[in-house]
Amino acid sequence: MADRRQDSSQGGSGYNNYNNYTGNYTDSNYNKNNENYNEYTTPRSRSGSARQSGNVSSGESGAYRRGTSSASSNRSSEYDRRRNTGNRGNPAGQHSPASDEENAKAERRKNAKRKMVRNNAKSLVIILGIVLVISITIACVVISCINDVLAVHISEKNDKTVTVEIEEDMDTDAVIDALDDAGAIKNAWFCKLAAKILGYSDEGYIARTYEFNRSMGLENMLSEIKDSDSDSASTISLTFPEGYTADQILDMLEENGVCTREKLLAEMSETDYSDTYSFLKTMTNTEDRYILLEGYLFPDTYEFYIGESAESVIKKFLNNFDDKWSENYTTLAQEQLLSIDQVIILASIVEKEALDEDMPVVASILINRLNANMQLECNSTASYISNTTGDLTDSEKSYYNELYNTYTCSSFPVGAICNPGTSAIEAVLNAPDTSYYYFIHDSNNEFHAASSLSEQEANIAAYGLSE
Repeated sequence: MADRRQDSSQGGSGYNNYNNYTGNYTDSNYNKNNENYNEYTTPRSRSGSARQSGNVSSGESGAYRRGTSSASSNRSSEYDRRRNTGNRGNPAGQHSPASDEENAKAERRKNAKRKMVRNNAKSLVIILGIVLVISITIACVVISCINDVLAVHISEKNDKTVTVEIEEDMDTDAVIDALDDAGAIKNAWFCKLAAKILGYSDEGYIARTYEFNRSMGLENMLSEIKDSDSDSASTISLTFPEGYTADQILDMLEENGVCTREKLLAEMSETDYSDTYSFLKTMTNTEDRYILLEGYLFPDTYEFYIGESAESVIKKFLNNFDDKWSENYTTLAQEQLLSIDQVIILASIVEKEALDEDMPVVASILINRLNANMQLECNSTASYISNTTGDLTDSEKSYYNELYNTYTCSSFPVGAICNPGTSAIEAVLNAPDTSYYYFIHDSNNEFHAASSLSEQEANIAAYGLSE
């Protein structure tokens, strides 16, 4: 028993020593890491080991366990107290508003950084895409420009034949624009730059219609247009007599390979030449005329290029008319109270109805009848539409006949019936004062004028003519 008490006393002594040891545990030692903490609790483990080996009584062992549990509970309470005390005076289990705000700011900064990274990545992809598209576009333009000048990579699909019309007095830039409009080249601006570098002058371009392939390249095209010695630049001289109709002139031009009737008619109807030629400004009812420029295709001898453009051909006629029509003509027309167009209409009838020596009297008869509000009643106007070579339907012929036939229209026909020469024009402008209102030609083509209807009828009977 003494031994057991001694053992128990020693065990209790160990327990008391442990309590004394933990009682001296300071705040600074308490905050040490787990390794030091385990070192401090080693005596309790050894006591527990002695108890388990039977050296400590069950009662003492229970007391020891209770003491140990109480000490452990005290240490936990002390730890919680110190932790809460160190939380800047905040109650245990609660967070500081300042700490929450800082956390929120930190999270926003992280989100902002992530968003910035994503945006930067998107921007980089977009920039790279734009650079790629620009690079490809520039490469395609460069290849296209080189093809225009040198035709080094023209595919069979793109090597089409195009028709190019070169007009008079075109310079190099204008010729290149014409090539571009026709589809012979694709980059006019680059071709103009290349032409300047290659030293092409603005003179010597031959006005006519050309057919080019894109595979020729700019240099070959410009050279051909300038080459006056080539077979394609051959010329032809054509003479159009006074009184030729527009139909006859167009047919003659087509037959001789100058320009097609279709192109010439299209050019007349689609182009307003009155801005360039002021004498055309007096024309009225232009939409109702059979061929718009009838009367202004001045009869003369002309030199044309084979395959010449429609615009160039028409301008040759109009330029000649402009040269022939003088300021004096305008003054005489005003004295007659006639417009230029009315002079040409009357002159076209005179051209068809009289020989040169009879023209002045015939002109005076026409003017006298107009002044007396009489119909002109000239056979040449009645047959104008029926003698056309154009492809007109019966209804179209009937329509135009009503507009040109002076037996049906009350005054001037809608337009000229042929292209009069200088003699007929001057006969109208210088028509003498006469008392005649009628005229006929006998079987010998002799001219007979009359002042009254009864006198006209007598002439008809005398020369065996029928009305």
